[in-house]
Amino acid sequence: MGCFSSNGLSTNETNKNYIIKSNNLSNKNGDIEKDNKEVESNKVAYKNEIHLTYVTESKGICHIFGEDFVKNNENNIELVINGIPNKLVADHELIEGENKIILKIKQKLTYISYMFHNCKNLKDINDLEYLDISEIKSFEGMFSCCDLLTNIVALRNWDISKVNNFKCMFGGSFLSDITPLKNWNFSNAYNLYGMFLGCNFLSDISPLENWNVSNVTIFDFMFKYCSSLSDITPLKNWNISNAISLEGMFHECSKLSDVTPLKDWNVSKVTNFGQMFRGCSSISDIVPLSKWNLLNGKNFNSMFLGCKLSGREKTEEWNIPDEAYTIF
Repeated sequence: MGCFSSNGLSTNETNKNYIIKSNNLSNKNGDIEKDNKEVESNKVAYKNEIHLTYVTESKGICHIFGEDFVKNNENNIELVINGIPNKLVADHELIEGENKIILKIKQKLTYISYMFHNCKNLKDINDLEYLDISEIKSFEGMFSCCDLLTNIVALRNWDISKVNNFKCMFGGSFLSDITPLKNWNFSNAYNLYGMFLGCNFLSDISPLENWNVSNVTIFDFMFKYCSSLSDITPLKNWNISNAISLEGMFHECSKLSDVTPLKDWNVSKVTNFGQMFRGCSSISDIVPLSKWNLLNGKNFNSMFLGCKLSGREKTEEWNIPDEAYTIF
């Protein structure tokens, strides 16, 4: 699918299944009692009932879950909509105003890709903080095209260390504040394709500054159509030494003018630079990128098409074959 296109716990068992967020507590001074108190305070109990809120302007059929998610979980989840039990479905009639939806999870989820894809009425996901994602490997399209979703604080403490695929996770959403993602552990991530594609209101990406993306190979279209993005300084120290494709990464970021933060990126393994800065109409100087090692590059098609550049001389230090000069 493209971007847009263990048992659950009973009420008495919730204290038996939790994750510890201890922030590397130390016992080297023998302060065990203090550490135990900190660990206790950081317990997060998983829930087998997740409460969500959807908001509509009028009564009618609404998309409440992605079809792929439903197909993979229809026998594992019971649905309660405004107090009425239902089978897990993708579309359901909702009342005008707030709608309370409860997911009753029978067994630990293993598939949540496209969980809320195109759920334009999803408003409150605060209870997702307690969703057990310990067996999840992919977040693909999870919140793509969620028009009303602006608060993702519930995700701030998710342990995503096993997740490798973030393709289009927030693609087409209206997010402007991604601070809750600041401390996410991307040690196993390899695919960030279109993660923020079409997030037109996203202007501050400083929370991404310390992301460990050293194992990521695919950055294609990650910030495509992020028309409010003008400062990419937070990406300055990203280790992208294993990247093989940067296609369209900043495509149509029309406010982006300064590429200096990327000057020290190690792009020696990248083969695909196609459309990387296409449509970045505010870029007039790419001299900061002149030291990039492009020896493995194969696709430079339209890399700077639509930028305000004077011509080929800007990249005279690059070792690009003549036949690859569809770059501008």
